Amino acid sequence: MKTAKLVLICLMISAGLWDCRDSNNPTPQSNEMDYQIYKAIVDMDCINPPARQNNLLLVDYHTTKPLVDDWAVILRRGKSDSVTTDPAWQQFVGKIDSTQFTVHPLSEPIPTDCHQLRMLTQEQSEYYFGPRSTRSLQDIKNDFPNFDAVLYFSSVVYSADQTKAVCYRSRVCGGLCGTGDLFLLKRYPTGWRVVNMVMLWIA
Repeated sequence: MKTAKLVLICLMISAGLWDCRDSNNPTPQSNEMDYQIYKAIVDMDCINPPARQNNLLLVDYHTTKPLVDDWAVILRRGKSDSVTTDPAWQQFVGKIDSTQFTVHPLSEPIPTDCHQLRMLTQEQSEYYFGPRSTRSLQDIKNDFPNFDAVLYFSSVVYSADQTKAVCYRSRVCGGLCGTGDLFLLKRYPTGWRVVNMVMLWIA
């Protein structure tokens, strides 16, 4: 049990839960467009088998930061297609600086059509996942029926014309279960849509 707990904590460090959070500096807030991005990412799971739909997703109370060392080459890790080979996308993503991703609270619920989402408070996050927590994954499943995973979102970085966006999301579903993905989104007349995804890590 202690080993599983340690692995789960390591996954959450990879997810970015314990990234540096400077409480002395004012923190920005997510805007309405950011939540449209989060919804587009969450709703991607709607294409999964119905057995996974309506499962409970817990969303961490703070944004996190993607662990990317070199933005200039990150698209090479994604599926080669018209997006990753598009010079406009390469220029946009290649110029991203990790400092553009800010850490701040997510105060609004993320709308979704096929999942139950619950926004964790700071107290709940520390209670279940903090370094001093003695709670296990089974405790979380007991406390939250239909638990599927914990989601950690980054803030959103937009292109200058706000037609392209990049957002990181990690999904932790167990001591040896999780992924960290970078989503590329494009703005259409009908709204934002995910056009590619780059996997940064998997467990």
